[in-house]
Amino acid sequence: MRLNAYAMCCDEENIWFIPAGYSYLFKYSQVSKKIEMVCQLSENKECLLPYIEILRVKDFVICVPGDEKNIVIFNVKTRTLSELDLDTIFKEEEVNTVTDIFYFNLTIVYQTYIVFFGASAECVLFYNIENGEYIVDKDLYRVFSAYRVGTAALFRKDTAIIGSKIYIASYV
Repeated sequence: MRLNAYAMCCDEENIWFIPAGYSYLFKYSQVSKKIEMVCQLSENKECLLPYIEILRVKDFVICVPGDEKNIVIFNVKTRTLSELDLDTIFKEEEVNTVTDIFYFNLTIVYQTYIVFFGASAECVLFYNIENGEYIVDKDLYRVFSAYRVGTAALFRKDTAIIGSKIYIASYV
């Protein structure tokens, strides 16, 4: 089987990745030089881009959905999965979505938060990695959306965090 890593991240010992077309999390051990299929991330075993980005934060691997519907959080220590049910969150918070896929197009880590900037979801979602609570901000999205055309962002993933400020490189 050939695995084309679409989304990946690293820690001190492993390269974590999700192959294009599969909803599975893999890791490559830089020590043993072996690939391990860690877990199945969703029931949808095959789709084009199930997750578009993954981040390794503290004891977690965070999987940002592309074609999938939920943010998946893998606890590296306990080897367990949990999910943020985005459909439920968006309904409760009355968040508009342009499409039902590719909700986010930029994800950054800021202090104890993972910050998801909306693509087809018209919000910025803050997820606290320490306590599992989230905040949905539609006002910040309105500022952020000035740098978009439709669901396409006019910025790159180049970011810098200096003190309490987040700087994002823009195409405009």
